Amino acid sequence: MWLVKHNVPFDVAFQMDDVTRTAMCIVLAEMEGGEFDWDSMCWKEPSNGT
Repeated sequence: MWLVKHNVPFDVAFQMDDVTRTAMCIVLAEMEGGEFDWDSMCWKEPSNGT
């Protein structure tokens, strides 16, 4: 549903395989400021600007 919320058509989002769907979610979230560590497959903690 996160992809649909971000304007990926419902039928397209639900026909994707798990790997593609995960990658698209990560890339879209990074475009919104998130930072994903591909080596550890975890989200990095947001810095508080200090």
